[in-house]
Amino acid sequence: MNKVITVLLTIVFLQNSVHAADKIRIGFASVSVVAVPLILGEKRGFFREEGLQTEFIQMLPNVGMSATASGDIDYWTNFGPLTVAGVIRGLPVKIVACWVPSVSFALISRPEFKSVQELRGKTIGVNVFGGPQETVAKLIFKHFGLDPDKEVKFLVPGGTEARFASMKEGLTAATLGAPPSDFSPRS
Repeated sequence: MNKVITVLLTIVFLQNSVHAADKIRIGFASVSVVAVPLILGEKRGFFREEGLQTEFIQMLPNVGMSATASGDIDYWTNFGPLTVAGVIRGLPVKIVACWVPSVSFALISRPEFKSVQELRGKTIGVNVFGGPQETVAKLIFKHFGLDPDKEVKFLVPGGTEARFASMKEGLTAATLGAPPSDFSPRS
């Protein structure tokens, strides 16, 4: 119910800012808890009911911020360090809605790893260096007694599917994922 209310509030805010636009383009990093309400709102017809034609485009966070800055997309769904860096450089940003009260990442590893400590010396896949995934991963490793700057390596394979593929290929031992990626089995 909260997600429906959030989508409706988002629609109201979006309608006021793009009332003359035929189409709005919304960028998102991955199908996660952040983007799912908007995508479901589109599928359920909430945007259409408000006279909005939307296009959702999945892209890496650095591409999303560049696309927002250049005007190639109208809205970016992920607020993180890259957004803050953009604001510092003068990117005009307004937060339209926020409905995730905390980060929702899970550390996901290959089956042979049974504990966080077993990831010592291994490579962890993240979507971008210095982003929320790497930050949360470092906090997880610190919590379990590892020094993330010395005992773990980080690699950027890309988005969710690329990170899972790198685990399958043995390039990384683990990654971080937000719902629903932390629940969906990967072959």
